[in-house]
Amino acid sequence: MKILQHILVFLIVGLFVLACKTNKNVVSTKPTNYPKVKNYGIGKLIDSITTNYISYDTLSVKFKLKVDLSDESHNIDGVFRIKKDSLIWISLMAPLGIEAARVMLTQDSIYFMNKLKKEYFIKPYSLFENNYHVELTFNDIQAILSNQLFLFSETDEDSNLEMNPNSNEREYIKKTFFRDKDSINYILKTHRKHKIKRSIRRNTKDMIVENIKIIPQTFKINHIEIVDYIENRKLDIEYQQFENINSKLFPKSLQFVIQDSLKTFQVQLEFSKVTINGESNLSFNIPNSYKRLP
Repeated sequence: MKILQHILVFLIVGLFVLACKTNKNVVSTKPTNYPKVKNYGIGKLIDSITTNYISYDTLSVKFKLKVDLSDESHNIDGVFRIKKDSLIWISLMAPLGIEAARVMLTQDSIYFMNKLKKEYFIKPYSLFENNYHVELTFNDIQAILSNQLFLFSETDEDSNLEMNPNSNEREYIKKTFFRDKDSINYILKTHRKHKIKRSIRRNTKDMIVENIKIIPQTFKINHIEIVDYIENRKLDIEYQQFENINSKLFPKSLQFVIQDSLKTFQVQLEFSKVTINGESNLSFNIPNSYKRLP
């Protein structure tokens, strides 16, 4: 059942097998009436965003997943559970309520079990770079699923350490992003237009730009755009339909739109139940009879 591995790619890695233009529209979350966007310094803006994060030790989300490939479409039920900063657990269900696949992400490894084919693999995060030409960490994936800031574009470890010697996330983001706004949203950007144009002319490697839009009334992230100008690839992540969960807003819908030169993919997760700090099954026991994939 190869589609399971396709879906896994979309959920945790295939967010960046993309091109610059998409032919599918992402539903906008722009309000019909909005006040003037006030001026905020970047420190105050980042503090306002992080203060409005949903607070949890464990997060459990039931979802309905719709995947549109270029030539086929699939609808699957599932659940993901997060033990904060430690573990992400995903279960995908086949028709008739049969569990088809299970995934576990730790800080250093990716575990995938195809229960229909009775096979599994265990890989390091270098899997993403080696197979999909993208560097993603556990923290990136956790942030995407929990509607939080993450820095995709700075992948040079020496630069990271130089900018962020004390591993202070707020200062790291503050030094990397700069603040902008349009008539509706605050925007955090990693590069300015003149630098993008200059880098394109010089064909600079790893020219990846991240733009994050934030709703001024709630300071919730509603759109993330990641563009690789050199490789001509793009990712759009859209958060929609925010609702109150434990006095904080959390999206009920998460959508990815991705494309390469040959195929277009659209992935929609509709969250049906969100549970904070409840009892969570995070087991991942691989039967001895399962075949390990190389």
